[in-house]
Amino acid sequence: MSSPNVGSNSGAIQIAFSLAHLLEHIEHSGGPINAHQYQKVVRGLKAALSVPIPDAALAALLDKYPSAAEIHESLHYESTGLSRISIESNVSSEVLALQALQQASIRLR
Repeated sequence: MSSPNVGSNSGAIQIAFSLAHLLEHIEHSGGPINAHQYQKVVRGLKAALSVPIPDAALAALLDKYPSAAEIHESLHYESTGLSRISIESNVSSEVLALQALQQASIRLR
């Protein structure tokens, strides 16, 4: 069994962290966003998150950069679902949605 190439793995991790940081900065800058640049960063981050990254590094990246976590969940939804969102948050959201639908239904009657 051969050992993984640590050098290339390290480079992939660094690229993923850099792009995740850049995306977070763009989204929270408060200034105008260049759509072409934004799309380019998102495409690059999608590509970086499609490469195998060690679990510890991936968890650190997704914990630090919520925008990257959303992209990761979208890319891997079929196999992992919304795994980064707590069950309490999911249940709470569903309850609020149900209440809103019930109130809307009452108003329509």
